[in-house]
Amino acid sequence: MSNRLKLKVKTKIPAALLGGIGTVITKDGITYKVELDYSRLQDVGNTFDPNYVVVAIWNPHTGDWARVSLTNFINGSLSPAAFDIIAPTTTEGDMIVREGGHNVRLPVGQAGYALLSNGTDPIYDGFLQSGTGAAKRTWQDKARETVSVKDFGAVGNGVADDTSAFQNAIAALPGGGRIYVPRGFYRITATLTLHGGLTFYGDTCVTNVFGLPTGNETPSHVFIDSDTLALFQNVSGVSMEGVSFTDITFAARLTPSVTPRGTATGFNLSGSAPSDIKNLNFNHCQFTNFGGYAIRVRDPLAPGANPDWNVCPATLSDCTFYYNAVGISFETDNADFWQLNGTAFFQGTGMYGIICQRSGVLVLNQCFGGGGIMLITGGSGPQDRDSITFIACQFEQGTAMLQVADNMSTQRTYRPIKMISCVVESPILLSASCHFISEGSRYVNNIEVTASGVLIDSYSDSFLPTTAINLVAGSSVRNYVTHGTDYPIGVRGPIIDGKCIRTASAAPVGGSVAYVAGDITYNSSPSTGSPMGWICLTSGTPGTWDILGQIGFRVHAGSPVGAVVPNFLGEELLDNTTAKWWKSIDVGINNWVALN
Repeated sequence: MSNRLKLKVKTKIPAALLGGIGTVITKDGITYKVELDYSRLQDVGNTFDPNYVVVAIWNPHTGDWARVSLTNFINGSLSPAAFDIIAPTTTEGDMIVREGGHNVRLPVGQAGYALLSNGTDPIYDGFLQSGTGAAKRTWQDKARETVSVKDFGAVGNGVADDTSAFQNAIAALPGGGRIYVPRGFYRITATLTLHGGLTFYGDTCVTNVFGLPTGNETPSHVFIDSDTLALFQNVSGVSMEGVSFTDITFAARLTPSVTPRGTATGFNLSGSAPSDIKNLNFNHCQFTNFGGYAIRVRDPLAPGANPDWNVCPATLSDCTFYYNAVGISFETDNADFWQLNGTAFFQGTGMYGIICQRSGVLVLNQCFGGGGIMLITGGSGPQDRDSITFIACQFEQGTAMLQVADNMSTQRTYRPIKMISCVVESPILLSASCHFISEGSRYVNNIEVTASGVLIDSYSDSFLPTTAINLVAGSSVRNYVTHGTDYPIGVRGPIIDGKCIRTASAAPVGGSVAYVAGDITYNSSPSTGSPMGWICLTSGTPGTWDILGQIGFRVHAGSPVGAVVPNFLGEELLDNTTAKWWKSIDVGINNWVALN
């Protein structure tokens, strides 16, 4: 006689391991065939205990289960081996290993770990600096000393939008801190807002002035993908102190070119008193292709509207400005104590390295300029600029190294422009009131003065010859004094005080320039018997002019009447055959009269 019984097994052992097993049991003379009923298997959960692992035999006659504990089939006792898998006390994510009479806990997912065998929970120290007095810290605390933009999802492939990653990295440091910008090309599509105490540092700004690098020279390159937006700005009306940038390229394009982009701006810094911007630093950074300004410091209302708002001090060291419409623009009264060290400006026609509409103290030390205008004092009307100083700078080409386009100040004696030990191969254009001081500098081109109220002091005591030092006065020059020695010895240069002196091939006629009595125009095309120049007798536009002397005299054999055309009315000529002097009474060939 045979009956079919069904087995119910509740276990953590996968059913696949038991499938296909058949067992025949004979008891009390009755043979039972044991089969697995998988439809009744149940999950016993995460707990693994011998008391819950049973063989359950279903009796269809009684409708009951006959449960037998697994331990009933084991001779002897169960004991832990390497891992306590029978009766563990686990914490999610941890593993406890039985070592002797103690549990050794290996925690995971924490800041650090320590191996302890005293049965107590470990203290998560993780990092210990070398040296006496070093304190234990977690690895996570140590790692959080620096924030990376990649911690917040920045990709840096030049295509992905990394705006949120940068702004979230900034927001993660409300009290300031270090933000790492690894090598890569970071595309920004909205203006990033700065606050005080931030230090940005990259791996390098080497983008090659004339194109992108090749090989492994990937820079830390952050660019604003917009024709009109600024890359960075401060919060106007909120003080910002101690912000630094090192080894980063800031750009308006992914790939540098010689054409600025739209009106995009790199850094737009504005504000009002008493919310100053202080201690701004750029070290080994590059600014590229901004069609507005690479750095703009401005009063949001108007230059001079907030005279007590300070943006100072600021330092740029070993930086490069590459084809920006304007490198740095000062549009406020107190952009004081800005110092540029070893900074280069590469510009094209119509581009400006620095524009000082209003400023304070500006020092350029060992800087280089190529193309455009390195520094222009532009704006409207007289401004108060405390001091602009060039030290050991070089400017090779372009429209001008320096152009004074409006009045520096009426108090010129203590608010000068100083040029010390510089080499200048492009013109210096002094077109408004200023005090220009040159000390030991070399000018291959001209210093051109085209306005009144210009004071020039020049010192050259190096005993070295120069290729050319020229002064071209297009209008009036006042108090131009040169001191020093020529090679090998001597004193050179004019000492002029007073009237306008210019050169031309004829006396002024018409135009819009107002001349005053006593102004002199020297003949730019001199020849024997021609006028030395012309002098203004009556003020006006152009006023009344007369001959200022004659250059030597012409000699003619015989009477000049009908033979010689006078150079000007009043020319004197010598007949060398009779020792007779003749004078012209007009400019016709027959307009000569004998004087003796």
